[in-house]
This record gives sequence, structure tokens and C-alpha cells, in this order.
Amino acid sequence: MSLVDSNESVEKSSATLIGGASRPINETTADPSQLLLDELRDINAACNEIIAKIVSDVRPQIRGSRFGVRSEKCGKPNCRCARGESHVSKKKFLSTSVEGRTRWIPIPQEQEAEITSSFNAYREWQKNRAQLVKLNSRILKVIDSLAAQRLLSYPENEPIPPLKRRGRKPHK
Repeated sequence: MSLVDSNESVEKSSATLIGGASRPINETTADPSQLLLDELRDINAACNEIIAKIVSDVRPQIRGSRFGVRSEKCGKPNCRCARGESHVSKKKFLSTSVEGRTRWIPIPQEQEAEITSSFNAYREWQKNRAQLVKLNSRILKVIDSLAAQRLLSYPENEPIPPLKRRGRKPHK
């Protein structure tokens, strides 16, 4: 048995799943539609896991795009910020959209831990949502592939005749 033959047998005996793991495949289940159905089941399981994460996370969320310290210029002519060095504020800010405009909202020091937790919860929710969008896109691709495999042309042995012209004949 050559190296090529052994690689082919490995490819036939396992299929790669969503998470990179592999599942043994029967020689009898090597049907392409069965492989697509298995992939659909795996994607569905991954979707269910993400949905369970989203549903079980009941932490409050604060929407924002950035959270942290902001560097700013004060505008005084003799200050170091006028020479290109920036101030580093000791306050933390939350960048969020209010009435269609980006606003930097200062965070009181006593609320910093609570807001950090809420901001991180929102970020985690966004990541889970993005994963669901990718998985749902993959589901549609697999379903389309499955439908293409099952699609029959009718009639099978006879070509479809060209359409006849309807309506008035053009003037010559």
C-alpha cells in the first residue's frame, strides 16, 4: 500500500466537522447528501449551543463601541498637548451613539466595575450573534447544495423544446 492509498483511506474514513473534529464515516454512508445532512445536524448543534449561551446570560448590557481612557487636548497654548503630547485622562469614558451622534460619556469611578461588566456582556452578546449569522449563512448554503443534489430535470430523456413566440409578428 503506497502513501497515496493510505491517505485516500483516511479521507474516506473520517469527515471534518464544524469545530475541526472528525467523525468516522461508514463506507455505506459516503453518499454526498448524507454528508450534507450530517453537516446540517452539526451546524444545528452549534447553533443550539450559542442560543443556549445567549439565553442563559442574564447580565445587564450597555451598548457602546469603546470603553476606556481617552486622550484629549485642552487648548491651552503653553500646555504639553500643544506640543503634540496628549493628556491622559484619569476618567474612563464610554463611546456610544446618542440620537445618531457619537458621544463620549464619562463614567463615575464608583460605577466603573458595574459598567465594565455590562459593556463586556454586550460585547459577548455581539460576538455570539455574529457567530449565529455565520452559521445561518452556512445552513442556507448546505440546504441549497442538498436541493441541487436532489433536483431532477423533467423530462429526463427529452430536451425541453424552445419557447414559441407569442403575440404579434414583427413588421418586415
